[in-house]
Amino acid sequence: MKFTAKFTDGRNEDFAILSEELEREFYTLYGGEQKKNAVSNSLSDITDVILLYDGNNPFACAGFKKYNGNTAELKRVYVNKEYRGNGYSTYIIKQLLDRAKEKGYKSMILETGKKQPAAISLYKKLGFQIMENYGRYVGDDNSICMNIHL
Repeated sequence: MKFTAKFTDGRNEDFAILSEELEREFYTLYGGEQKKNAVSNSLSDITDVILLYDGNNPFACAGFKKYNGNTAELKRVYVNKEYRGNGYSTYIIKQLLDRAKEKGYKSMILETGKKQPAAISLYKKLGFQIMENYGRYVGDDNSICMNIHL
């Protein structure tokens, strides 16, 4: 399928729409537990976002923000259900890894949930490794944190 990629930031309206779809999926998986993560998912803090479009329809997104020093944090990786299984998540994450490296970041971290085995498998395939939970995820039994050196 032909698609268009667009780089933007966390204030983009299409990014907000896809992030809402992602939140609905998280709520289905984690119920009320997901609400405590809302604080860490402020879209306006996300400096670099990639969106994929099928015509005018946004169907995939991901972004990153500065975590600290030379470390970026991957956020909001999402592909609409109808588009899954076609390598789009791999594509958008690789694009962001390259972009972070170009911006001088030396590593990227992320948090995902234990109830998301496909996401965990994808991140491992891309070279991310499980690490100790960081920041607000310390002690969160639903969270798995990962990192990669750029």
